[in-house]
Amino acid sequence: MGNHYANVTVYNVTQEKIVDYLSSLKRTAFISPTINKFTVIYDRDISADCNEKLFPVSQISNFFNCAVMAAYLHDSSEFGYKLYLNGESIDTYNSDCVENEAVSKYDKAKKITEIFECSDRLLAIDNILSKSSALSTETLINYLDNYDKFGVDI
Repeated sequence: MGNHYANVTVYNVTQEKIVDYLSSLKRTAFISPTINKFTVIYDRDISADCNEKLFPVSQISNFFNCAVMAAYLHDSSEFGYKLYLNGESIDTYNSDCVENEAVSKYDKAKKITEIFECSDRLLAIDNILSKSSALSTETLINYLDNYDKFGVDI
């Protein structure tokens, strides 16, 4: 069994508002400072597949009427994300899933950059998605640790 890692990035909602909201749900989590409109939630209950029963990703997106991305690494080899806008699931990605081949990774990257208003990061995000099935665990974790900033090229 390999490494597992997951986090949730909330767009355009401050750290203080997220802390207040999660506290009202009786949840405990590490919440990053808000930088360039991005705030990251690190919660031990965020599962490797971002299971909604364990952590309320869509509920956060719905409550704040915002974009939320849950990204994960499962068993050191499977990279994926779930993207929500105003509580609705609008995109998913799983590096092990054959269905992903039907939709170009460039189109998925474009959707992410449009939702998070960072079109200047399109090629970097496309690069992450295109390489994700062949990347080492350390590289994927580095990507996941830095993707929320969208300004870090690796």
